[in-house]
Amino acid sequence: MINERTRVNFLIVGYFIFLMGLTVILGWGLDIAILKSVVPGFPSMKLNTAICFSLLGASFLLIHYKKGHTVLSHVLSALVLLIATATISQDIFDYNLGIDELLIRDEVARTTMLALPGRMATISALSFMLVSTAFLFIKSSVRSSRNLSQQLLQVCVGISTVSMVGYLYNIPALYKLSFLSSMALHTSLGFFVLSVTALFINPSLGVVSIFMGQKVGNVMVRTLFPILMVMIFLLGFFAEIAYRKNIVSVDFEIAFLVISFLLVGLFLISRTAQSLNEADRKRTEAESRVMEMNKSLEEKVATRTKELEDSLEQLELLTERFRIAASGAKVGIWDFDVANNILVWDDTMYQLYGVKKEQFSGVFEAWQATVHPEDAEMANSAVQTALETGHELNLEFRVIRNDGAIRYITGRGVVKTDVNGKPIRLTGANWDVTDLKEAELALVESTQRNKVFVDQAPSAIAMFDTEMRYIAASNEWKSDYKLEGQEIVGKSHYEIFPEIGDEWKAIHNECLGGKINKNDGASFERVDGSVQWIKWEVRPWYLSENKVGGLLMYTADISEAKIREQEKKRMEEVIEETTRVAKIGAWEVDLVKNKVTWSLMTKKIHEVPPDFEPDLETGINFFKEGKSRDTITRVVEEAITNGTSYDVEVLLVTAKGNEVWSRAMGQAEFVYGKCVRLYGIFQDINQRKLEQIELRNSELQFRDAFEYSAIGMALVSTEGRWINVNPQIPKMLGYTKEELLNKTFQEITHPEDLETDLELVKKVLNGELNTYQMEKRYFHKDGSIVWVLLSVSLLRDVSGEPVHFISQIEDITNRKKVEDELRELNHQMSAIFESGTQVSIIRTDTNGIITYFSKGAETLLGYSSVEMVGVHSPAVIHIKEEIALRGKEISQQLEKKVEGFDVFTEIPKTKRFESREWTYVRKDGTTFPVQLVVTAMRDEKDEITGFLGIATDITEQKESEEKFKALLESAPDAMVIVNEQGEIVIINSQTIKLFGYSREELEGQKVELLIPPKFKAHHHKHRDGYFENPMTRPMGQDLELSGMRKDGHEFAIEISLSPIETTEGKLVSAAIRDVTERKAAQRSLEEMAHDLTNRNKQLASFAHITSHNLRAPVSNLNSLLGIYNTLESEEEKSEIFDRFEKVIHHLSSTLNELIEALKIKENTDADWETCVFEEVLKKTTEIMTGQIIETSAIIKSDFKEVPVINYNKGYMESIIQNLVGNAIKYRSPERKPEIEIKSFSNNGATCLSISDNGLGINLERHG
Repeated sequence: MINERTRVNFLIVGYFIFLMGLTVILGWGLDIAILKSVVPGFPSMKLNTAICFSLLGASFLLIHYKKGHTVLSHVLSALVLLIATATISQDIFDYNLGIDELLIRDEVARTTMLALPGRMATISALSFMLVSTAFLFIKSSVRSSRNLSQQLLQVCVGISTVSMVGYLYNIPALYKLSFLSSMALHTSLGFFVLSVTALFINPSLGVVSIFMGQKVGNVMVRTLFPILMVMIFLLGFFAEIAYRKNIVSVDFEIAFLVISFLLVGLFLISRTAQSLNEADRKRTEAESRVMEMNKSLEEKVATRTKELEDSLEQLELLTERFRIAASGAKVGIWDFDVANNILVWDDTMYQLYGVKKEQFSGVFEAWQATVHPEDAEMANSAVQTALETGHELNLEFRVIRNDGAIRYITGRGVVKTDVNGKPIRLTGANWDVTDLKEAELALVESTQRNKVFVDQAPSAIAMFDTEMRYIAASNEWKSDYKLEGQEIVGKSHYEIFPEIGDEWKAIHNECLGGKINKNDGASFERVDGSVQWIKWEVRPWYLSENKVGGLLMYTADISEAKIREQEKKRMEEVIEETTRVAKIGAWEVDLVKNKVTWSLMTKKIHEVPPDFEPDLETGINFFKEGKSRDTITRVVEEAITNGTSYDVEVLLVTAKGNEVWSRAMGQAEFVYGKCVRLYGIFQDINQRKLEQIELRNSELQFRDAFEYSAIGMALVSTEGRWINVNPQIPKMLGYTKEELLNKTFQEITHPEDLETDLELVKKVLNGELNTYQMEKRYFHKDGSIVWVLLSVSLLRDVSGEPVHFISQIEDITNRKKVEDELRELNHQMSAIFESGTQVSIIRTDTNGIITYFSKGAETLLGYSSVEMVGVHSPAVIHIKEEIALRGKEISQQLEKKVEGFDVFTEIPKTKRFESREWTYVRKDGTTFPVQLVVTAMRDEKDEITGFLGIATDITEQKESEEKFKALLESAPDAMVIVNEQGEIVIINSQTIKLFGYSREELEGQKVELLIPPKFKAHHHKHRDGYFENPMTRPMGQDLELSGMRKDGHEFAIEISLSPIETTEGKLVSAAIRDVTERKAAQRSLEEMAHDLTNRNKQLASFAHITSHNLRAPVSNLNSLLGIYNTLESEEEKSEIFDRFEKVIHHLSSTLNELIEALKIKENTDADWETCVFEEVLKKTTEIMTGQIIETSAIIKSDFKEVPVINYNKGYMESIIQNLVGNAIKYRSPERKPEIEIKSFSNNGATCLSISDNGLGINLERHG
């Protein structure tokens, strides 16, 4: 976390950088030289440099302002990165983007004839790139990204420092990247201040972490580094001044510098020795204090144990009360002290029972007096049974309140017993269920009423329960289904009607789920062969709002009505078919009588009933409003006025709302110059009109499909000339559209494909083929070959004459390449299969039967192909026990049972292949090790067709490996073997013990994983240099080398290197020894002694809660001291000191957490946080190291399902510690304790389970 003081310093630096850049920008804008140069007498800062500084200053401020400004900060940093990248690219590629003087021209630079006026220095642009990139990742949640940010900032600090040193000593080579670009002093200072300050945003990473913290090393670096820097700079500066003033010679200057560095080194060595001597003295004092404190803690812990055990019982009781009380609102809580006959109620209990608090005597008999007399014996018996058996109390009874009201109460309770199993308390809860009981009674009454209603209903209706058993059926139901005289209530509907099939049963199940099924008529074939037409409605009936009680069925026999309806329908179909052919209807308008007459077809066209009586206004209103209605109105008026006949196509909107195209024709009849009648016909032309519209739309769709198709499409003349092409073809072939339209397809077709193509074209033109498809090659404009899949069809006119070809062209060049590669691969594989005599190749089908047995398999195993193919499974050449063991491993990994042939194929099915070592059994019974690769073979649909196993005899390799590994494991030092790529190939057990990684975590990883970050940057250069000239020698002679454990801890090491020549190339063997000795432990003991002194002062205020939490670490300290006194080896003693450090550190943490627990108890607000189970368990095992070593306890964990929990961290550590401590404490003397802890989720709740092989719990005694 960044404290407020540091944040203020960040803001000061941010504003300084922002204002510095802004000042220079103003100087350029107002042409004020002193503002442009920042410092009088120095060169002007470039405008782009100033802009970048302002943007970075603003970005730096936004990083610390609010989280919501992170995006804006990234945008500003990205803008600086863009400017810097563009500037560097101009220098690299020698071009000018015009960004140097984009805003303001640098007239001064132009007068000095600079080649690139206005351009910032290349070194400055590089620094801007580093800083802006670092700002993009500086607040990342990913640690590796923040590490990258620190590295970039450190590089920028180095660049600016070198530049400032160049100015200090007047060495231009240090601040000039080229003769055209140099970094000004004020620019160097800006980069230095900004980069150094930004490094402290992540103080735990990079070089900054060395200066932070309170360890001796951190304090020493903070003390000595400034002294070293000041002394070296001053001495160097004085030497340089003396040389430039000709006071001394060059030889004297060099000698002066050498002596100065020696003196500085001696000074630093003396300071370091003093610090180490002081640390050794404090360590000795700390050991004595630890012994005294252990004795004092044991005495005080023992005196408080009894108090804690007594308090634990009360705490469990309160916890149980709280759990029950929290189960729901309006629940009364009660507690019955059995021994003292004291019954305690909360306020809700008095409300439930209608009793005033002052009237309640608080004894068991007072409760009995409230129970309804009919339920008293039952309730009292239930309580006595619970007390005698210890089982949970569960009963429902009635109470009579003081106001005479009777209420139904549900009670739950749990029994608490003493150590002898005697009941001492009964604690529980009551709640009122009167409303629920009344609802149940009302439901029963309602169901009875419904049954009576169904029985007496005048229609066919039946009522069923959820099992489709009859509850009631009306007389009409029994009559319709010929069930008179039968007793059907209680019988299954499917028993009464066995012909009901699965389809209807499925419908019934859906209705029981809440759906309603209706049908206006369907036919059913009865058992006697008769057909019955029925309409029905099936719906659920409900016990409560969401609970279905069964089904209600209503049916009606409509067989006679259905027969009449079918006859009528057949007659209408005959008439309709007769009139349908013409689709013409007549109409007449009598203007004298004002009467309109329509024929039946006309009415049908308008979709009105046969008895519809139209009038003139109604008839016109059928025409669609707009163009159609306006047209018919106009022509009718012209016909009436002028006698003009008409024939128009218009759109009708029928009575049903359908739009129908019709042809309307009309003629007027005049008498004495006056129109007295209009008559004509209507013709339904909807289909023809829609076809016209559809044809027009199809043309538009074809045009769109043609232009926007994902593949090439073209129109080609019968002679082969391109008529039109879509954009994909020019893109595919490299020609422009205009170039293609001036060519024929013959010109760009490969000669070997042209004859086939022309022959197919000829067959299509002759009518022998309608379409054809072929793969062919085109020449790309650049001369390369383009493979295509060509599909061609011919468009003919109405007379059948050819118009043009329509071609679809798909680029399949990549597919053809893949096919060639597969063909070559198949050829190679076939050769391998037949040529390998020392490689076994066996192929099986999906059932495990061998389908191919290579010559190499015959040679290695002694079986012939005839003996194996189609007869055996590969299991015959394997050891059964090895297959079974591997089956168990895969079953545990996949959480399902895997056995038999599936043991070889289960992994390849999902991961394509599996490679592992197996033992083969020859025909003569001898065995040998192999490296077996099993691959799943798949077809073009990615479905598995079989399995291929390729095995290589590794007998000699295994023998060599075993000899080498035995030699490696016998080495007293950690041995790490690395290849030329820096990857760890082999390690021994000493390496695992030294660095804390497992073998799987190290082998195959880069060796830099074991190197502290400060050495990683240059390590690969040293490694490459060693492989160029390998020899047996110590590594980093006269240097202090450090290793880094898995937990990030650095420690001093010595390394010896030896080259190894193998068939796979050069390897290097590194022997690594821990030489930290005791100095780390000494520093740690000093700090821990101080912490323990402070914790001891606080012990009196919270000793009542420390018994169980401190017993384990104190016991472990005693155990470790006992082990320490028996050791003679300094290396083993050093290891015990490490364990001292961890246990005492965790003891200190436990004390701190107990203090926090007291604060939490006072404030009533628990401090919850995310707890990682694996970290909590690790801390517990470190605290209990002594007990674990003494008892050889094995602790296993599985937190994969639920790795974390949101909980008070101190409480969670206490829980784990208590569980593990008890498991060890109550272990069986006959076996080593084995403890397994796992987490899992149950209905959204996080659960923790622990099991062990200890003494267990006496169930007869403890229930």
